[in-house]
Amino acid sequence: MLPRRTLLRAAAAAPLTAVLGCGHAEAAGPVLRTTRHSAARGRTVDLVVVRPAGPRTPLPVVLALHGRGASPRTFLDLGLQRAVDATGTYAVAAVSGGDAYWHRRGDDDPQAMLEHEVPGWLAELGLGPVRGALGISMGGFGALLWARRTAHPVAVLSPALFLDWGQARARHAFSSQADWEAAEPLRHLPALHGHGLGVWCGAQDPFAPAARRLAHGTHAAVASFGPGAHDAAFWGAELPTAARFLASRVA
Repeated sequence: MLPRRTLLRAAAAAPLTAVLGCGHAEAAGPVLRTTRHSAARGRTVDLVVVRPAGPRTPLPVVLALHGRGASPRTFLDLGLQRAVDATGTYAVAAVSGGDAYWHRRGDDDPQAMLEHEVPGWLAELGLGPVRGALGISMGGFGALLWARRTAHPVAVLSPALFLDWGQARARHAFSSQADWEAAEPLRHLPALHGHGLGVWCGAQDPFAPAARRLAHGTHAAVASFGPGAHDAAFWGAELPTAARFLASRVA
C-alpha cells in the first residue's frame, strides 16, 4: 500500500477531467470527458470537449468526428490538445457517432444528434455555436454529410469515401445502394462547393483516389496528398495543419 503522503500528492496532480464522468459535469479544465443521453441515437454517448488555454469566453466550437472503431478520446491520443492550444481561437467537441458512417440507420441518427442536441450540450458548458467540423476516416464521411446541411467549413483527414456501391457494401454500414447514394459525399459534390473545405490524405492511403475526386470536384481550398498511409501517424502529423486551416474560418 502506498504511503498516505504519496496518495495525496498523486490526487493533487491528477487531471481534474478524470473525475468528470457524470452526465452533467462542469468544465474544470482544458479537457472535459463526460457523457450525455442522445435521444436521436437512443443511447448514452461520450462527449469530449477540448478548450484552449486562456480566458474562458464563449468560444466557437469545431466538431470532431471519429473514425470507424474509434471513439471521441482518439483525438486526445492524436495530440488534439496541443493543436487547439496552438490556434487558441476555438474549442473542439468530439462525440460518439457509432460505426455506420455518421448517417441514420434505423432509429440511430448521429446527424440529428450533431444538429439538434450537441449545440445545447455545448451551451450548457458555456461554449459558443458550432462553426465547423473536423473528420478522420469515417468521420470525414460524416463531417461532409454534416456540411451539406450546415454550409460550415470542414477539414477531413483520410476521408473514407467510396467510388462505387461495391466498396460501400463491403462496410455493412448501409441498408441499400439507395441509402448509400443518399449519403455518399462523392454523389453530392456540388452541395459542398464554397464551404471552405480542406482535404489531407496520404498518397499510400487506399482512400486516396476517392479523396482526390473529392478535392477536385469541390475545388477544395486545400488539397494535400503527401507521403502517408491510413493510420494514426499520418493523422497526428497533419492534425495541427488542419486545425490552423479551420482557425482562419471559424473564429
